Amino acid sequence: MSISLTFADIIAPMDPKQFFGDYFGRKPCHIPGDAAKFEQVMSWPILGDLVNMSGIWASENLRIIRDREALPNEAYCTQDKDRRNHAALTPHPEKVKALLEDGCSLALNRIDTLTPGLRALANALESQLFGRAQINLYYSRKEVQAFSAHNDGHDVHAIHCGGEKDWIIYDFRADNPINHPNFKPSPDERDRLKGKPMMELTMKPGDYLYIPRGQYHEALSSTDQCVHLACGVTHVIGLDLMTLAWEQAMAHPLFRANVPPNVGPRSAADQRAYLVELAKVMANTMASIEFQELVTQFQANFRNTRGSVSFPVAVGPDGGPLRPEPSAPAPALAVLARKREKA
Repeated sequence: MSISLTFADIIAPMDPKQFFGDYFGRKPCHIPGDAAKFEQVMSWPILGDLVNMSGIWASENLRIIRDREALPNEAYCTQDKDRRNHAALTPHPEKVKALLEDGCSLALNRIDTLTPGLRALANALESQLFGRAQINLYYSRKEVQAFSAHNDGHDVHAIHCGGEKDWIIYDFRADNPINHPNFKPSPDERDRLKGKPMMELTMKPGDYLYIPRGQYHEALSSTDQCVHLACGVTHVIGLDLMTLAWEQAMAHPLFRANVPPNVGPRSAADQRAYLVELAKVMANTMASIEFQELVTQFQANFRNTRGSVSFPVAVGPDGGPLRPEPSAPAPALAVLARKREKA
């Protein structure tokens, strides 16, 4: 089963030109939609089937949250064997069910490969946005909040699937945060930094919400049985290019040379001269057309791999396995073959 979905479908009825011209990377965008808009991506039957795939879940990708705090694994997991037959803490279905009935929230992380609809959604985002998409699902009960005001180190594309949820988008936007401890303020710091509300809205099934990286926000379910998909899209940033630059630098002898120690009468000048020359080489490397081509290719391939295998598999003309055409022999081998034929 395959599902066709484009980025234009996701943000309809808004035109992509308007989205990229007015909102992308600039400011939040809420687009109301028909309740059935994302039914092929997520519905109550799909969610039930997902959660009941007990063999794929572990404490790392299924979390239970109460009063803005993730519960300890022992509260809903038991010691068991995972799919690799290794000992692991795995969620126990009855414990999970009891905690959800008691008002806890559920988070399913990295689910973008698990169903045709989720794969189609993630692929549609990646094909248009040149980034890596990860989809998490959040289920919550009425007036129960899983997370306080916060920002994310990636753009958020929220898809609302069930119930209704009130969102507040604040006016403070952190300056290009990344997933690093230096960019993880405490709850008190987040509350102080978030600023004043700039948007207040209610998300309903079929709605789409875009939140740029760093924009503070929070949400609270206003009805019971609330579900939304948080699609995080991470883009190539300057730090990623340092890896490409490092690979290029290995080819230059100056980067493989010993750094002059800052010891002795001329050591500071020697070390400074080395660093200046090093900076020149790196600047020339990163400003070259060749490096730009590497960056363009890196950006084009900056996406996650999702399965595309379908059954029954293709067959050959005789109904058997497909076999590649034999490659033409190298010229020297072709000459030898003709000599053998003549002999």
